[in-house]
Amino acid sequence: MCSKLSNLDEFGPDLQNCVAHDESDPSRTAVHCQLLIDFHLHLLKTLQASESAVFVVQLCTFCFLVCLMVLRHLRRRDSSRITQQIGTCHSLNELRVVLTAALVSIPWCLVDSWVDGRFLSVAMLLADAIVSVRYTHEAQGAVQMRIELVEEKLRLQLGSERIGRLRTLTYGLGLAVFALLPLLFFVCNDRFGSVLVPMTIFNFLRGASYLATIAFSSRAFSRACQPLKAGCKLDGYLREEAEWALRIMVRMRSSVTLLCTLSAVAYLALFAATVSDLLAPGILHEDITLVAQPCAYMCIGLVELMCLYKSVGFNIPEQPDIDLEPLPLRSATDTPLDGSHSDAWRDTLESLASRSISVGQLLEFAQKLGVAGGTMPHFRPDMSTTKDVVRQAVIPLSRTSDGGGTSYAEVCSPGREYPHVMVTHCWDSLFIHLVAAVVSDALGLEDYSAVAGELEDCFVGACAFAVPGCGKFEELRARLSDAGTLHRRYWICALCVNQHASICSSFAPEPQKPSRCYDAWDKDRRDSVTNAVFNFCGCNAAKHFNNSPDLCELNKFDDMMELLNRRVEGLAQLVAVDGKFDLFSRAWCLAEIKQAHASKIKQRVQVLSRGDIVIDAEDLNVYVKLVHLTVADCKASRAEDKAAIMARIPDVQEFDLHLQAMIFGNRGLLARHVVGFGVLEAAALIARRVAAAVKGRGEDVEHETPSPWQGNSARRVLSRISSARRG
Repeated sequence: MCSKLSNLDEFGPDLQNCVAHDESDPSRTAVHCQLLIDFHLHLLKTLQASESAVFVVQLCTFCFLVCLMVLRHLRRRDSSRITQQIGTCHSLNELRVVLTAALVSIPWCLVDSWVDGRFLSVAMLLADAIVSVRYTHEAQGAVQMRIELVEEKLRLQLGSERIGRLRTLTYGLGLAVFALLPLLFFVCNDRFGSVLVPMTIFNFLRGASYLATIAFSSRAFSRACQPLKAGCKLDGYLREEAEWALRIMVRMRSSVTLLCTLSAVAYLALFAATVSDLLAPGILHEDITLVAQPCAYMCIGLVELMCLYKSVGFNIPEQPDIDLEPLPLRSATDTPLDGSHSDAWRDTLESLASRSISVGQLLEFAQKLGVAGGTMPHFRPDMSTTKDVVRQAVIPLSRTSDGGGTSYAEVCSPGREYPHVMVTHCWDSLFIHLVAAVVSDALGLEDYSAVAGELEDCFVGACAFAVPGCGKFEELRARLSDAGTLHRRYWICALCVNQHASICSSFAPEPQKPSRCYDAWDKDRRDSVTNAVFNFCGCNAAKHFNNSPDLCELNKFDDMMELLNRRVEGLAQLVAVDGKFDLFSRAWCLAEIKQAHASKIKQRVQVLSRGDIVIDAEDLNVYVKLVHLTVADCKASRAEDKAAIMARIPDVQEFDLHLQAMIFGNRGLLARHVVGFGVLEAAALIARRVAAAVKGRGEDVEHETPSPWQGNSARRVLSRISSARRG
């Protein structure tokens, strides 16, 4: 372009002479006409270059609109930090293309003063150089940010600081090289060559820098994939999640490698082209170089966006999708619900299913606790468990005048009222959390931490006695009334089962001591606040356990769920998860959850805080506990209860796999709590917790011994898992 300027300037003095000369002189007319023809030929060549630039600008405008659409979608899919960085690179790239196209399209022949033209060209060339250096710095910064993001979530140094030092070095050398441009432009006779020299050097620097970036980034992502590869050797949901995260990491690594490779090839190709122009200058070479540069820049920008789009994926699920066929448990009896059960069985079942308690009644019961001189005056919301409340409040309040007893639900509602929601909860959890979970469910809240805090405010003093008429209870009733759920009815085993027909005057059989089993048994028979052994109830109600199945209320939960599912439209199950997630270690709770899932009853979950199980939770103990969950290790108050539950499970391995699908799958209990917003962030977080889970398993994954998950049944079930595998 600058050599074109030189060629056009040569015509200036001769053209002035042509205009001033007497046109009557025939000896000079032919020479001057030929001079005018040569001038217009050169001007035409310049204008042809401008038309090429116009085409480049039009093409880049179209690509710019496409990139905007891609960026808009990426902001919904990828990490906001990465997308913002890519958006910055894209803006710099567009500015660089516009500057380069402007340099090509300026009609230098129309510049009145060559001195003005030189200053204008130097200014635009410097602007283009600065933008080019800055773009390279930001583009490599996008790669560094990807790795820093993985480092932050994985909590492992992967080498992002090396890319940072490389960026700084390239940035400094680029500015130093282009600082020579004004001097070369004014000193050198070949002004086009004065532009090519620094551009050639910088293109070589950029190409070499991107090659080094490939090496650093590949090593970083390979290290991040190591824990995921270890997790892929295991089974269950842990393997599915590790495979999903590994696919994301591999996608990101391949996209970064592709971007850096194509960028290096493009810049080294420009380096070769500019060297060719320096060695063999010509108008054809200049046109190709000047038009090719903005096209190359635009292609690199498109490659950046397309590589990021590939790494994010078009339809990558937010978490692995485990979809298994329902696995019903064996019935507690061999007789179906509509079969030839005895009248006593059907009567007991009907009585059990028709008991319920409203949210308002539950709040009234909670308000009775901790009152001096009232029911359970030593109640403390931060210590008293559901087991404590059942033994020292529910059982005394459900005694009848004839010396017998009934369920507390029947005390509140003597008539038969079917529940709208069945509650699955753990007796070892705080009773105030059970109440808060039910109230939060009725209010449509996502967790029960806020309601639990409000209820705890109603208990003050050293012994935490309740404040009569506490305003918090009235506020909750008002909110429930406004929501129309104050009278929604719940089935809660602690309140709806007749404890006088089972546990009121006995404990589980005493195990041999000293042992862990004895310690656990001894803890279960003591109050959490006073540590005193519970007093037995002196009622005369008959007790019915497994030895009298027709009258026993503890063996009919499955049949009751099936009966309610038939009679109550929209029946739901509420899983009230305690703060320690011990619910998932109780055999009865798992059996209820599994049976409700197999019966296709709508399931809802209430947790103390979503922060306990979100994907970026600081404490990974909950995740480690749940991914290694197996019904074989679950607990029950009585050994015969666990034996009865285990007898109803046709295949323990298959049951465990279905259990994890119910907890973690897209339709699982905790699905909405473990969704991440950025797939790369999610993959890095999964890599961290998979590593913790593998470590918690305590096995050498490189030399892994066969596990209970690796039987024929587990492999048969795993073959039916449908996980989103988008390569």
